[in-house]
Amino acid sequence: MPLHRLLALALVTLATLAHAEPRTLLAPYGQAPNGSANAAGHEWLRCSLGQQWSGSSCTGPAKKYTLEGAKAAVDTFNIAGYRGKRDWRIPTVRELQSLRVCSNGFASGRIDIDDGGKAVITSCNDNSNQPTINTALFPQTPESLFWSSSLYPDSPSFAWVVYFGYGLVSHGYVRSGYYVRLVR
Repeated sequence: MPLHRLLALALVTLATLAHAEPRTLLAPYGQAPNGSANAAGHEWLRCSLGQQWSGSSCTGPAKKYTLEGAKAAVDTFNIAGYRGKRDWRIPTVRELQSLRVCSNGFASGRIDIDDGGKAVITSCNDNSNQPTINTALFPQTPESLFWSSSLYPDSPSFAWVVYFGYGLVSHGYVRSGYYVRLVR
């Protein structure tokens, strides 16, 4: 294709994007038509475990699991596979907390999650929109606690969780029931 046609096409594309509604762009996130999305360097399921992707949103209730129940559900999920992929897993707390979106910014507190990386911000500032996640990318996300695969270092009876009601990183008792979002 001649250079002048490529430049003209690029200008038309940029003009279209400039007038597009922000929710349709989902930048800087990618979106796959099969119910998965690319965010924070990984492929994520758009729906929480228990929900189904309808082609435009997540339907049905998300299911709560104990941490061991969540691990078993992931094993079962991978036996069946999703779109030919069988390497889905529960995210680490660092991965899961990276999905937080705080409309009023992040709070100043930090917490060391003991994974060798930098301390993470504890929560969103007050009055941030809820849930504290990109709802265009992850629709129907419960404003609740989600499991990570990272055990809490001070006690094996606890694991790190992210609360998408306030964007809080905390820990939860492994026998409690929380939601799960898978990543690969």
